[in-house]
Amino acid sequence: MLISTSVIVFVVVFVATLTIITIAYVLLKTMRQATKNTSVEQERTLNLTSDSIMDSWYQVVVENENIDDKDFISTLKQTYPGLISIVFERWCNLQCMHCFYEMERVTASQYDIYGIEDILQNLVKQISSEKECHLLHAGRILRKWHIPVLRNIQKTNSGVKIGLIDNGSYTRLINEINLSGLLFDWIDISLDGTSETHNKQRDNQNAFKMALRGLSKAKNILKKEGQLTALFTLTTINSHSVSETIDIALEYADEFHLSLISPRIGQQHLVPGISDIEKMWNSAVNAKKIYGKEKVMIRIYHTRDFEKLSHVVGHKTISQSLTSALVIPETAGLLLDINNINVSFFPSSLWPKEEIIIDADGSYRMGYFGQFTLAELQSGHSKSGQNTLPYTISKLDKASKIVDLYPKCVETWWNLLGKNKFHDEIKTFQTIMKGGERL
Repeated sequence: MLISTSVIVFVVVFVATLTIITIAYVLLKTMRQATKNTSVEQERTLNLTSDSIMDSWYQVVVENENIDDKDFISTLKQTYPGLISIVFERWCNLQCMHCFYEMERVTASQYDIYGIEDILQNLVKQISSEKECHLLHAGRILRKWHIPVLRNIQKTNSGVKIGLIDNGSYTRLINEINLSGLLFDWIDISLDGTSETHNKQRDNQNAFKMALRGLSKAKNILKKEGQLTALFTLTTINSHSVSETIDIALEYADEFHLSLISPRIGQQHLVPGISDIEKMWNSAVNAKKIYGKEKVMIRIYHTRDFEKLSHVVGHKTISQSLTSALVIPETAGLLLDINNINVSFFPSSLWPKEEIIIDADGSYRMGYFGQFTLAELQSGHSKSGQNTLPYTISKLDKASKIVDLYPKCVETWWNLLGKNKFHDEIKTFQTIMKGGERL
């Protein structure tokens, strides 16, 4: 299937935003070391499991081994992810400069009109029977009726981990959350700079105050062992303020995670260049000296951003870190130690293994669906005439079986974007390993 250049340019932003903290939460629980040491390599080969797609990716992309595309897809299909990302609401109280969503009408402000609770109860039960299940309230904002839905799921499924990604606006409902008994396993709050910078990037003069309020109140609705993370989306607007923002965030948060905005239509002026990434890197190095290595993490989702980082820290350094990277099978990612800074990379080619996305109308959707409005997805075509049908895997109900739907998601993804992403990752990483660059 052919897709437009504008879509290819646009799509990477969604993964970087929607799954960022949940993958981080799971990451430390599921690490596996992948090195070029012969004994470790043999051990990894002997112990490949149904969660081995990341091993296969590493062997091909980093170690330059060969694998047939059909075998690769077959491995990707074997096991569905343990993360459900539910977009309860398409409307938001902010319209941030870097957001991939358009401002839409209210989806369901008062009631569960699409049967979301039944859908989630069904999926959580299925996943929990096979592995640890994580459920992320992925936005766009928290509504009052979402609270009992999440609490009911928590009471029905004692092992499920529930998270919230938010801009701080949840605090208007903090009394309702407390009365319900709902406690989150993790919360991440977006903080994209100091007051002036954050407000500019969020296009709202009250955004910074709202984010700080969200950070300061979060521990009241977190489990005792829960984690609070501040999220920073690097752009050309805020690269100068990383250090100051880290200081502000870590007064409240357990960790500070940096990710890079990815190219999308009309936002090229926000895409960080090498100088912006260098500022980010230097700020992370300084923060490590003050707060320790485990407090700050850089998260990368796009090969071009990895190339830019390679330009900043040196190809040899990146190459050495890749040969000793930690492979995380469950979340399809790599954790690298680059000069004692934690850097994670999540290949776009393996997106289906990261999450199951449930949209506000109860549909199982493909990654990067956020470039379209709900009306465009439901009608099957965008305002520009693009076919949106491939982005909807299935309309869900309380009897839907993820074991049947997930292979369809993998096949559709691979044909639409995954195959091209995979071969781009091979070229990029092999170039870096050989000391070159494609910038």
